[in-house]
Amino acid sequence: MRKRVAKFMAVLLAAGMTLSMVACGDKDVVSSETNTQETQQTTASAATEPEEDLYYNKEGYPICDETITIKVSGMQKNSPDWNNTLFVKHIEENLGIKLVCEPVAKEAWNTQYALMLSTGELPDLIINANLDKAQVNKDGESGFWLDLSQYMDLMPNYAKMLEENDNFRAYTQTSTGAIYSVNRLTPGKATEINWQIFADTELLEGAGVKAEEIKTVDDFYNALVAVKAAYPDKVPFAFTPDVAPAARPDVMLRAAYGILSNENSYVLVADEAGKVSLADISDNNREYWKFLNKLYEEKLMDQNAFITTMDEYRAGEKDKKYVFFNDQGGLAYALSDGETQADYSMIFSLTSDICTETNYVCNNNFSTGARIMVNAKTEYPEAIARLIDYLCTEEGYMLTSYGIEGQTYDLKVDEFGIPTVDHSKYADLTKYTSVTEWLNNSIIINQAMNMVHNFMGAHLDGLDNATLEKIVEADGSNAINARRILAVQDIDNVVYTMPALVYNADEASTRSTMRTDILNYLKQMKVSFITGEVDIEDDKAWNDYVAKVKEMGYDKLMEIEQAAYDRYAAGLK
Repeated sequence: MRKRVAKFMAVLLAAGMTLSMVACGDKDVVSSETNTQETQQTTASAATEPEEDLYYNKEGYPICDETITIKVSGMQKNSPDWNNTLFVKHIEENLGIKLVCEPVAKEAWNTQYALMLSTGELPDLIINANLDKAQVNKDGESGFWLDLSQYMDLMPNYAKMLEENDNFRAYTQTSTGAIYSVNRLTPGKATEINWQIFADTELLEGAGVKAEEIKTVDDFYNALVAVKAAYPDKVPFAFTPDVAPAARPDVMLRAAYGILSNENSYVLVADEAGKVSLADISDNNREYWKFLNKLYEEKLMDQNAFITTMDEYRAGEKDKKYVFFNDQGGLAYALSDGETQADYSMIFSLTSDICTETNYVCNNNFSTGARIMVNAKTEYPEAIARLIDYLCTEEGYMLTSYGIEGQTYDLKVDEFGIPTVDHSKYADLTKYTSVTEWLNNSIIINQAMNMVHNFMGAHLDGLDNATLEKIVEADGSNAINARRILAVQDIDNVVYTMPALVYNADEASTRSTMRTDILNYLKQMKVSFITGEVDIEDDKAWNDYVAKVKEMGYDKLMEIEQAAYDRYAAGLK
């Protein structure tokens, strides 16, 4: 139990004595020597006042000398038995905090969360929450969740993360500066650069195409015509807008038309003046869809683009069905035995008649939603704040991702100073079918308390171009990331995507159904225009489409988006 002891009593006593003497003025016959003696006695008394008796240590580890117990819950993902993981045991043995975990099955989590709030039976700590940020902020303002901004003096590592990442800070804090939930940060330039198109270099050469000469959308069109003629049994361009792994070319190609966002539909953008709108109904987007319609009609684009599943798409990668493609997993699903990343070309940015400068849209480097929350009524707010801060240290985030060096992994550093994690000496593959399964079942709570994700990529930051080029030549695991960093340096405008916005309760309620209806309509019309079901060249058809979006509540919806964006922008200042 925490013991609260007032620190300022001695100061008040001393101040009271001084005020008494001043009030007496000349009427009190008190020598300066007597005054000095009394002051010295008071000061000595204050100096011997006992220190505040805390249940936790403000600095260093363990956090608690006498082990405390906190209850933990959250959505169960890939780690079934949280209590028996190395992570939980390490926290108790080394930090003095025993985590008693009761995870909730994924399908029951949202219902269970609502039940926790209605009954008031909350654990001390929730992890892997995967909840809507606005809802958690509302619940925090209602008194359910601890405002961690009041504990920044105990969280220097977390405070540094906020200080060094403006977008992360603006998203994390409410308009009043409160922090009711925390999220994961993914540092490093390479993790922000994921929108590109891959192509098998040998296939391109066979068709007389050089990737480095593809500079415009017209060049790209001509390259597709060439590979279609050379390989009639292959799909020139694999592009499936509604399948996440293959939707990334949408972002890159659309940027050639001046639309800078990483969304595929309901493409929210803000102009230089901060005015928010949907690019889906813009003239620039119409020109982009005209281009895609041309590719579709000439069979340069996958004819099954809007019905292909993720498994089907990745099987196509493995079978070399596609010439130009992308995948959020990089080249992992495309490489065959004997192939390396160097066997594939990459295209990062194109221009068009509308936009003659190259553009590139970077990812935000943090997870969205609410991941970790602390019960406002916990007995141990300070210790939990320090625990979260520990997870922001290198030891902490390595623990949450890989375990303990020398016990679950070895850290190998290559000739360029880039570290990699090797579990081969430690993974129990007699009991588990893979290293990942072993990790998730016995070592970590998969990503649930991971505050810094994929730290390896950050080690490429700051390297000079000569070193990056050597990494590319070495063709190791970091070659593709080095290529990304080098390529983006030659792009005219490198911007960050539209920030993740947070809505208050009234906004979220009004926005929810309205946005869903408009989003579904936008997706429907995107397919119709690209496939030619509706003629994209027909002005009346296009104007009817725009008018329909307006009729569905567009102006009201943009008022909500604008208000949320304005709050975000204010948080950057």
